[in-house]
Amino acid sequence: YEAAPGRCELMTVQGLGGVTPVNAASCEVVRDQCEALPEAQRCGAWQQRFRDARGRERFAAPENRDSARKDRERLQGVLEASNCPVPG
Repeated sequence: YEAAPGRCELMTVQGLGGVTPVNAASCEVVRDQCEALPEAQRCGAWQQRFRDARGRERFAAPENRDSARKDRERLQGVLEASNCPVPG
């Protein structure tokens, strides 16, 4: 596990009179915290992503079929490499 890098969340800047100075900018560095999900919830989320990808592949326009198939195959590989069953 590698901690996510900090990101700059923009903040509103106001001067003494309530007016925003022309060249004012400020941000707060925010670091996201991750926590492990229970396996059932984790499997359910990956299975839903797989079902969504399968639907996108099934109903894809001809010019999008290859990318939709690759996305579905990638997600199927993730499920097959885990303890989560691949939805039928």
